[in-house]
Amino acid sequence: MESAYVVHKTLLNEHTDSVNALSFSPCGRYLASGSSDRSICIWKVSSGRFIFRVVFDSQINALLWHSVEKDTLICGCEDGAVFYLSDFSPTGFAGREVRLGVKDTPVFCLDLEPNMRLLAIGVGNEVHITKDGCLPSYTATTKLPHPQYKPQIEGRDCRIRPRSIHFYERGKRLIVSYLNHGVIAWDIDSMTALWHIRSRDTPKQIASSAVYLDLNAIVINTLQDGVYLFKLGSTKPV
Repeated sequence: MESAYVVHKTLLNEHTDSVNALSFSPCGRYLASGSSDRSICIWKVSSGRFIFRVVFDSQINALLWHSVEKDTLICGCEDGAVFYLSDFSPTGFAGREVRLGVKDTPVFCLDLEPNMRLLAIGVGNEVHITKDGCLPSYTATTKLPHPQYKPQIEGRDCRIRPRSIHFYERGKRLIVSYLNHGVIAWDIDSMTALWHIRSRDTPKQIASSAVYLDLNAIVINTLQDGVYLFKLGSTKPV
């Protein structure tokens, strides 16, 4: 069976361990890759050429190019660190840290709401929301409640782990896909769950998800058997 994808470039020989995160820049010219080798590599998409590397103290789990600040990359690390990286040049780069007050707790996912300038961070078993760009010594955050639904699946580690997060409704709501606890749409002001795709609706562990607001849909990628498509607010797959 032929693939629906055509290989454009193969990017090799820079990372020495698993690649955990990828993110295209808003202009489409650059691709950032983050790895368990504790480095971020930046590549030029048109040629596949490696152009920059940043090395950290722990592995990289999440990457997100800023949609407003030019050539700014946000990264989340295994040790709980979150950084803004910008002004890449042959002589170095500028770095700013978001200090959440957590330590040795992995960052799993990130999302940015450009209109309201909000940053959401999935770290450990929590989801924090903070003001984008406001970086004092420690950053004040809003923390979402934990899911009330408790899956009972024999032989499975059912700890709370946010895997993907997505703002919608101009930053008023946040969709969180959890490894074991399904997908919940949270109202940020009231801290209440608006709808919930429970793991019994798709009895699988969630690896990641993507939201398509134009189609009013969410695509959920499971660890066990691939992809499910849901309309936003529906608990039944399409």
